Amino acid sequence: MPFETEVTKVIQRTPNVKSVRFEKPWGFSYLAGQYVVLTLSDSSNQMKKPFTLSSSPTEDFLEITKKLTGHPFSNALAELRPGSQVSINGPYGEFTFQTECNECNNIGMLSGGIGITPLRSMIKYSIDKNLSANIILLYSNSDESDMAFRDELENVQRENSNIKVIDTITSASIPN
Repeated sequence: MPFETEVTKVIQRTPNVKSVRFEKPWGFSYLAGQYVVLTLSDSSNQMKKPFTLSSSPTEDFLEITKKLTGHPFSNALAELRPGSQVSINGPYGEFTFQTECNECNNIGMLSGGIGITPLRSMIKYSIDKNLSANIILLYSNSDESDMAFRDELENVQRENSNIKVIDTITSASIPN
């Protein structure tokens, strides 16, 4: 289902990763881990791209997070400012956080780079709903400066004993 919305905030997460927050349209509901198709328009054409929502359904906004790659869509996204109008279609996807199952008390999550977005949504949802699930996240990046949501994930595990985040860096130099 298409929804029109507007940008409320742009957050620089890392030197090459931005989050864009949108007003949550009336009637829009989704599950942690789902995605939307974002449509951006410029003077000459429309561009569409799917994005997992990095926001949780418990938050009063929608948020997507993207690594900026220099691609035309990426450049158009980087130009968005508060007040910019966009169209979203969705939600879609079945990679969601299930809270009504007996096997959901111990959860292992594995992510590399910007693939953290659905997992951030699920972790935030779990915290906001005070779920008792034990979550271990293994989060790999090529460099420490690439770690989107790093401060938030560090705070989450300090404040919630049910959540453990293990970071790995793949390009770290080996000391002599």
